[in-house]
Amino acid sequence: MSRNEIFENIKEVFDDFFDGDVEISEDSGMDTVPEWDSVAHIQLMFELEGAFGITIKSEEISELVTVQKMMDAVERKLKN
Repeated sequence: MSRNEIFENIKEVFDDFFDGDVEISEDSGMDTVPEWDSVAHIQLMFELEGAFGITIKSEEISELVTVQKMMDAVERKLKN
């Protein structure tokens, strides 16, 4: 899966989760998207796991606070 496809899939996860109310870019993060709070973050991790068929370890959750970091983690997990 290409990096662009990973971004598009993450964007779709955000669109579904936030009912299309949030625009994201690769530079988006918890500090730039007001709706992306700590509760939403945990739920987004579950959504990412389902969308990509990956497992996100509990210690990784606190690190994946930007779309860029999510993309890096998904890409790494899909390669393994």
